Amino acid sequence: MKVKLLRVGPIGTNCYILEDDQTNLAAVIDPGDEPELIQEALEKEGVEVRYLLLTHGHYDHTTAVPALPGCIPRRISISTRLTPTGRAVPCSP
Repeated sequence: MKVKLLRVGPIGTNCYILEDDQTNLAAVIDPGDEPELIQEALEKEGVEVRYLLLTHGHYDHTTAVPALPGCIPRRISISTRLTPTGRAVPCSP
């Protein structure tokens, strides 16, 4: 397992890429901004994004979601722990 940290956006939000180095499958966690930087890192590693995980729905953790062409999986997961209703917030583009 490889873990890559990218600091994105004006406040330097932590965006992580988790890569299974045996299968080249990856998860992107909190793509808050700078989709070009995230996409470049994914292409450099040659991984296929299987999961997009959002720790919560604030803009600084979700802004790059719709701007990541070709790497948005079928399912996007977001934590429900911090939402007022306890329900998942739809965030698929």
